[in-house]
Amino acid sequence: MEYEKVPTTPGEHPSPSPRSLGFTRRAALSLGGAVGFVVFLAGLHHTGVTPTKEQLVDKTGELLKYAGLHRPKKGGEVKEVYNRKAKLESLYGMGKYEGRTWLDHIMSLDEDGLAPATKYTQKFLHEWQNPPIETCKDKLFYLMDMRDTQDWGHGLGSAIHVISYSLRNALDSGRIFAWHPEAALGRAFVEETSLDCLYVPATHCPQSVMTPENSVIGGAGKPAPNVAGIEGGYEQVPRVFQKELKRVLPFTYTTSALKYWWRSQASAYTMRMNEASLAHMVRTRMDAAQHEAFTRPKGSAAPTSIDLPWPLPAGTISMHIRHGNKAQEMSLHPLTDYVKAAERLISTNPNGYHKMAFLSSEDPAVFDEAKDISRISDSETTSNMDWLWYTSHIERLNSGPFEQLEKFGNRSETTLSWMSETMLAMECDGFVGTRGSNWNQILDALRCVWMDSCKHAYLDVGTDGDWDYMFVLLSVAEGGSNFVGLIGFECTAEISAG
Repeated sequence: MEYEKVPTTPGEHPSPSPRSLGFTRRAALSLGGAVGFVVFLAGLHHTGVTPTKEQLVDKTGELLKYAGLHRPKKGGEVKEVYNRKAKLESLYGMGKYEGRTWLDHIMSLDEDGLAPATKYTQKFLHEWQNPPIETCKDKLFYLMDMRDTQDWGHGLGSAIHVISYSLRNALDSGRIFAWHPEAALGRAFVEETSLDCLYVPATHCPQSVMTPENSVIGGAGKPAPNVAGIEGGYEQVPRVFQKELKRVLPFTYTTSALKYWWRSQASAYTMRMNEASLAHMVRTRMDAAQHEAFTRPKGSAAPTSIDLPWPLPAGTISMHIRHGNKAQEMSLHPLTDYVKAAERLISTNPNGYHKMAFLSSEDPAVFDEAKDISRISDSETTSNMDWLWYTSHIERLNSGPFEQLEKFGNRSETTLSWMSETMLAMECDGFVGTRGSNWNQILDALRCVWMDSCKHAYLDVGTDGDWDYMFVLLSVAEGGSNFVGLIGFECTAEISAG
């Protein structure tokens, strides 16, 4: 029987055989596998030979084989083991992953590192929303109407969360979710276009097949249509996923957790960036002029510039500091609160997390403050003493998101700049935020669906009151108004190459 070997990078397999290195199967068995591996290393050390990475991987594979820890090949194929960099390349759709679908990316991730039932849910959403194109004319549709929801004034994160309720209503009424052709969400966040110019459309079914006979209209502030036996209102999770959650979990989710889980799944599906947006993400990420990185050793007169590597180093922590107009809904916290929380995490996990942070905020003062922070604690029970700060050069204004969109001119590029910071956050392994903020909730959602980072630490510096407040307000947000609608779906805005 043949066994898998552990590639060092995707598609790379060790070439030296165990026998060519003087490590025979008989020796491995006689020494009990593990002892043989130690003897192999000791022998190389004694002769002054440094083992190559390929030799170590090959020997480790042989050791695991005899320890019974390697699974046999299935169907003659070697399962590809993705490393961290490869996962991020897949997320960005770059290199050999260019042209991959979002579903392909999600299905390639480690299921144990995702939110519960993520692969099942995302696959179902993709197939439900995108049936064979020739069958679209036979489907039923739920059209989200935004015409009565002008002047809501909330940000993109809040908008995405409102969409999750209409998507839930569509699924529970046996319909495909789509934008109303005369009232698509878009003008608030992009230049005279639908959000389809930035994100993959919710469905590939054309508008021409959506008729008064096969469609119902819903949306923010509107109850679910009373069709197919589904009464109006806002359930927590589409019924099709409730059964799957019960199957994979040994407990019953709380009401708030159910709502949080569904909004995470719906947000991740809604925000799948299209190929043009992903190409913009890659150009921005790889352009050194778009970023700034620095450190300030304690006692130094000024910060020192450092490189921003690709990808961000393992153990980096994302800190999204929500200020602006959010004080009306939650308590705001200074950067030092986030740093203190992160340092407590690092001091108890020095092998897993380090004093490296990707910093994002709408408040320019946060970045000035970071340049004065070497560290909060002088304790040496940590990974490294002084912080390394990674940031992006985007326009910032300590205000609400709509004031930013108005001030910065091109709405599409402003929204894309927010998405570029979101992608950098996905490169991190730890997260510190305030989930009273919709955008912090979005980051928490995407790390659990777009990346298999859900088992990594998320530290909330907010209060329980801030957290409860989000769920108390949901009934208000669902019935409130939101943004200006847009007639049509034709994309006219140009995304700059910069």
